[in-house]
Amino acid sequence: MSTGGETLSVLPIKDLPIKDQISILGEELRNYPWKIAIDGPAASGKGTLVTGLTGVLKLESCPSGDMYRAVTYYLTEILKLDTATLDDHALAAHLVNFSIFFKNQADGKKHVIIPSESESVTEDVTDKLQNPVIGKRVSDIAKRNPVRDVIKKQQLDMLSKGKIVIEGRDMWEIAKNDANIVIYLHARDEVLIAREIQRQEQCGVTLTPEDAAMIVTKRNVDDNARKRGKLLTFTEAQNAHVYDLIIDTSDMTPDEVLKDVLLKLAASPYSAG
Repeated sequence: MSTGGETLSVLPIKDLPIKDQISILGEELRNYPWKIAIDGPAASGKGTLVTGLTGVLKLESCPSGDMYRAVTYYLTEILKLDTATLDDHALAAHLVNFSIFFKNQADGKKHVIIPSESESVTEDVTDKLQNPVIGKRVSDIAKRNPVRDVIKKQQLDMLSKGKIVIEGRDMWEIAKNDANIVIYLHARDEVLIAREIQRQEQCGVTLTPEDAAMIVTKRNVDDNARKRGKLLTFTEAQNAHVYDLIIDTSDMTPDEVLKDVLLKLAASPYSAG
């Protein structure tokens, strides 16, 4: 399909409706064991793109947000720990037996499975991860080095198997040496704010634009300030030379973003195989 970086069979499709283009690209690309990583701030469209790629390319997904919420639930609800009182050595000891896997169920949801308190039995925590209490705790816990280490190891294990797309706010650091393609999504601040309001509404929470702006600003400042797992700003992403594709999703539909990514995959050397 691709020779010397030039896409051959894709060229005639450009005048077709976008959904037909996506379908044709998917048919041509889905047999390759893609390892795709998506980076960028919250509400930039990462989750929507993951949904599109998993559907079109029949990939598994590895949502990092669910992984961090799951480890937060494990530490604070299953083990009943006050993580703020633990140093890194003690925290790492409590994570020795932690593991996470995702299971596709008949209800169409990807269920999150982690060890229970007995550690010999697993627990489905899918419906517990969106609890606002977990949401308030996860930011502080996700900053801890032992937590980042255990999540990074599991993400790399999943990535090594191929046929997967992983997303998060620091994927460049985790996947730059292992993924076939690393993508950075971003959007203008006013778009991120509007999407945050919409996301919270779906969870039954009403936010004013001012409240949403404070959430988005604080989250991005915190993400950009981390020593480990730092989210690159748009300017940093442009200059970092670790991304294969950078997309501003502000004025794009999900299908337009998905098509651009599929075209990038089609032009990559991996698609020739």
